[in-house]
Amino acid sequence: MHEEFWISLPAQVVSLDPTGAVQAVFGGANVGAPSLDRGDNYLDLCEQCGEEGRETAAELRDLIAGRQPAVSRRGLRAARTSNGAVLIRFDEPHHPETYRMESLGRLARGVMHDFNNLLTLISGYAELLITRMGKSTGTVPELEEIRQAAATGNRLTQQLLAFSRGSKPEITRIDLNALLADMQRMLRGIIGENIELEMFCAEDLGSIQADPGQIQQVVMNLFLNARSAMPGGGKITVRTRNRELSAAETRELGALAAGRYIEFECRDTGMGMAAETRARLFEPFFTTGEGGGTGLGLSIVRDIVRATRGGISVESEPGRGASFRICFPRADETAEPAPVPPEPPASAGGTETVLLVEDDESVRKLLKYLLAKRGYRVLEAGDGLEALALFEREPESLDLVLTDVIMPRMGAASWPLACWCTARDWPSCIYRVTPTKR
Repeated sequence: MHEEFWISLPAQVVSLDPTGAVQAVFGGANVGAPSLDRGDNYLDLCEQCGEEGRETAAELRDLIAGRQPAVSRRGLRAARTSNGAVLIRFDEPHHPETYRMESLGRLARGVMHDFNNLLTLISGYAELLITRMGKSTGTVPELEEIRQAAATGNRLTQQLLAFSRGSKPEITRIDLNALLADMQRMLRGIIGENIELEMFCAEDLGSIQADPGQIQQVVMNLFLNARSAMPGGGKITVRTRNRELSAAETRELGALAAGRYIEFECRDTGMGMAAETRARLFEPFFTTGEGGGTGLGLSIVRDIVRATRGGISVESEPGRGASFRICFPRADETAEPAPVPPEPPASAGGTETVLLVEDDESVRKLLKYLLAKRGYRVLEAGDGLEALALFEREPESLDLVLTDVIMPRMGAASWPLACWCTARDWPSCIYRVTPTKR
């Protein structure tokens, strides 16, 4: 084991004693686990931070006991020294708190799934009432408002899911003005009634190449940061414009090439910050809050902006607010307009037998009603195991399988019914209900 080699590398290294307590922290003060102090028990911290944290703690205990030669996990490598201590090298920003954030993300996705089912019921029954009452009384504006509110709620849940999913970025061309307009209702709810919001968006704004969910996360984190800086209320001003940056102008934004950019500015009238705070503002886990934030928000913003080959700068003085300026490389002259979805074809109905598999009883009831109203015979199951039992009971009578993807006991990703459908030449459909779809 070459301890000197590990410690010389440009990454943070933490030394643990045989009990898991931190002996020393070497290098990289702004990377890794900056809030770990000598004497902290790293294994205990991992145990408190979700399933992945507990798995890491278990592997490190095996390493300490000599049951395995090394540990290699996402962003972390560990090995024993000749005197029985353990060195952990963090190759990327890493801390037990990141496990806690991942657990919260999984919780948020579960809550949003359930909330989306509720929105499906609201929009579905509103649509039924619109169809039923519209034949005799014409348009019912109150019901249309309910349907539109459910559609708006669905867009909000999709945005929240985008913030928490942590999936591979889906790069596309983005109209930043349109993205901000779509987020405006959610942003106003986040900042509260005591903070004023103004937006000034350039009409001829070019487009950028990025993942829409990540850009939404950038905007969200900047708004949360501004709200924290204005506990007594204030004002947030957002501006977008086209910029032609010279080499001198790009230096303050990082190592950017001169050229055409799209500038996004978020300015607040909060308490501002001193120069020493500005210097550490984008460090992982650095926070000026008292027990509030995790210190990850602005670090995430910087990483996302850098991934787009853009740059970010901040101007602030104590008592004079702060202004965050982000420049994204301009992708084209103008963004392509969003395609207009075609009108759904009218359903003629039928008499075939449909196997409906959905674990949410209320959603299943709604879908069964809609299918039965069109003349179909519907067999219903709450999960894959119930569906298999129905299949065995009536294997020759099924004409279509309509199944949800994620369900308890056995979901559509694991049960073999879809394969049997293919073998018997039966059509099958794996669906996701979305309240925005009529």
